[in-house]
Amino acid sequence: MAEATLAIAPDSVRIGDSTELRYELTIREGESAKVRVEYGIDFVKAGGRTSRKLFLLSDKTVPGGSRIGGTRRHSWADLSTRRHYPGEHCIVLLVNGVEVGETVLLLQADGEA
Repeated sequence: MAEATLAIAPDSVRIGDSTELRYELTIREGESAKVRVEYGIDFVKAGGRTSRKLFLLSDKTVPGGSRIGGTRRHSWADLSTRRHYPGEHCIVLLVNGVEVGETVLLLQADGEA
């Protein structure tokens, strides 16, 4: 892979809101390759530590020199299996398990300005 970008908008939200992730990567020239693209979020836990969760974006074989890109909406609403806490959440783009892009999102408690 030659180049990868990851962007998030907006980069500051309240618990319960959602954001849009935009990613794009260019595969090196040459033979086709199996490419697994994921994004990971280092969720802030209650004690201030972080825990990473991975989400699949794409898993396919692509020809060399091609570009892969897209958008994904991520909800920051509390779920029965995941509770969200305010703080800086690191979001990474992974290609075949290797980090190739990173951005940060500020998650605010509901009612904060």
